Amino acid sequence: MFMNFMLALLFSVLSFLWSKSIMSSLISLELSWCWVYVIMHIALSESLDALLSSEVLSVIVCESVVGLSLLISLTYGWGSAGLSLSGCMKI
Repeated sequence: MFMNFMLALLFSVLSFLWSKSIMSSLISLELSWCWVYVIMHIALSESLDALLSSEVLSVIVCESVVGLSLLISLTYGWGSAGLSLSGCMKI
């Protein structure tokens, strides 16, 4: 279960860093989770209970990262023409 969580977290963070805006980053996070869990369910024959519990953990962690990034951007980057996240272009 820990490896499932780490794999989903890796794909989610990478897709988040490559997106160009906040909305597209959130959409790419959701899409990457869907594909990762479909592949793990088919290829690794993981039970749905294990996949759902690791998905809940990865959602909690990644949404905490997104919220923290937004908080830091709003707190320290407000004077620089808008909101920006690390690895993303400005909106």
